[in-house]
Amino acid sequence: MSSLWIMLVVGLVGWGLYAAWQPRAEFVIRIEDGRPRATRGKVARGFLQEVGDACERHDVRRGTIAGIAQGRQIQLRFSGPIPPGCRQQLRNIWNITRWPAGPSTSRRLP
Repeated sequence: MSSLWIMLVVGLVGWGLYAAWQPRAEFVIRIEDGRPRATRGKVARGFLQEVGDACERHDVRRGTIAGIAQGRQIQLRFSGPIPPGCRQQLRNIWNITRWPAGPSTSRRLP
């Protein structure tokens, strides 16, 4: 029985270390029924509008876009059925409108 507890503690410590080393999400945008909504962090209204326009052009109905801090830059990460063309359009828009990562708005991904 004690070896089970040791394995449980080691697993929890390992999970905690893994979670601590994950890059932080500055913002998360969820797309539901084709409409983007910022669910974490602050997102410029203009960027959110551009996301909505790109999703409409590519018929994206659901998915998630996260702004992941990498040093002082923010990189976009996508999940769900967001096609490559839409992802590239959003990266292009992000390169024009992006803002730097900041410690005051940092969040962890769930």
